[in-house]
Amino acid sequence: MIPRHNLWSEDKLHRTVQLAQRTLSVVGIDERTALCWDGSTWTTSGVGNVSVFRNGSRQSVETLEPPVIDLSLGSD
Repeated sequence: MIPRHNLWSEDKLHRTVQLAQRTLSVVGIDERTALCWDGSTWTTSGVGNVSVFRNGSRQSVETLEPPVIDLSLGSD
């Protein structure tokens, strides 16, 4: 995740996307913007944009997979 994505230079973004593992989604979230999981879909809210990159190219938010939440943390 890249917070304040709208403040990054194109060069910095390009390098980050190109260096990311091919199966990893790089998500840029602009200032005053949120990406929310409502239990079934991803939604965006706010004045900016959310940009998703995978395999070196731009994807839509709808292509993001559900979050993985490990509820076993801290339980022995």
